[in-house]
This record gives sequence, C-alpha cells and structure tokens, in this order.
Amino acid sequence: MTVQTNAGTYVITEIGIPNFKNKIGIPNNSTIVSVSSAQSPGYCEYCTYNYDEDSAYVGNIVNSANPRWVTINVTYI
Repeated sequence: MTVQTNAGTYVITEIGIPNFKNKIGIPNNSTIVSVSSAQSPGYCEYCTYNYDEDSAYVGNIVNSANPRWVTINVTYI
C-alpha cells in the first residue's frame, strides 16, 4: 500500500515470517523473550511475535525513494 504526501510517496509493508525459530537458527525448545526492530532514523518500523504459531511479523513505513532493510533483534532463553 502507498500513501502520497508532499514529501513523496511512502510505502507501507508487513511481512510474516513462519517457522521463525528455525529460520534464525535458535533451538525449538527455547523461549523467545523479546523481539524488536532496529529503528532507522525517520522511519516507522515494528516487529511482533506469535508464540502459538512461531511466526514473526515485521512492517515498516518508508519513503519509496529511500528503501530500507528491517533488522530484527531477538532475545531468547
């Protein structure tokens, strides 16, 4: 989805990452305590984790002229 403003076109995205523990290489019997996105200055980013589905969802709002990668910080025990 896009939003047009005086500052340009902004793109709103959300992506689900199923089988999250396996994809980031942590043991399946571990417990994820915290997930967060590394904020880029001037951009809105978020990350959530669904314990029942072992899925992470990450999204952001960025200017289409300056795309960004989203980095997910994870703490687990």
